[in-house]
Amino acid sequence: MLAALLLATAVPPAAIADLPPDVALVARGERASEPVRGVVEYLGALAAFTLANVGGSALLSDARVRVGHGTWSVDNGGAVAGAGACFVLSPLAAALTSYFIGKGSDAYDPSLGWSTLGAYGTSAVALVAGLGLAAVNVDRSAAVAADTVLYLAVPLGSVLLQNATKEPRQ
Repeated sequence: MLAALLLATAVPPAAIADLPPDVALVARGERASEPVRGVVEYLGALAAFTLANVGGSALLSDARVRVGHGTWSVDNGGAVAGAGACFVLSPLAAALTSYFIGKGSDAYDPSLGWSTLGAYGTSAVALVAGLGLAAVNVDRSAAVAADTVLYLAVPLGSVLLQNATKEPRQ
């Protein structure tokens, strides 16, 4: 078997395939602009994700929560609901931004479904990891570092899953 494999690799491609000898086989690689596009997708997704979260934080800063003995109340329920909507939609903002930047590719066609799954999947993992860190009561500086990594991972998950599943354009 090994001898047959070595013999097959030593034979010119025209002898194996039904190609005339004047036809050259050309290997096509990834375009030089595709890695740059991936970085731009990540930065754009991070900006959109951050903008949606900043909007949610701004709305949440208007809410006043009063905690008493066994009771609590919120003065501005609309602000809390709006902030929640911003936080829930922020992975979608990252996915949409990554998708639309990826649509500018001449070589590949990205998938919005995979981009969205990557953003929400990574967001769910980050949420569970953050709650786990809170449950074990980690050191504050370690928690800030971990939260930063988890925050940066959400747009990255969107971009990576989208680019891993992209289809060549026809």
